[in-house]
Amino acid sequence: MLRRETAQQGPVAFALDRFAPSLARLAATGYRRH
Repeated sequence: MLRRETAQQGPVAFALDRFAPSLARLAATGYRRH
C-alpha cells in the first residue's frame, strides 16, 4: 500500500512494512485484553 512512498525511506520503511502485521496483531490482542 505505502510501499511506493516508503520505498524511498529505505530500511526504516522496510522494517515497518515487515513488522506491521505483527504489530497489528499485538495491537488487536492488546485491545481485546484491555
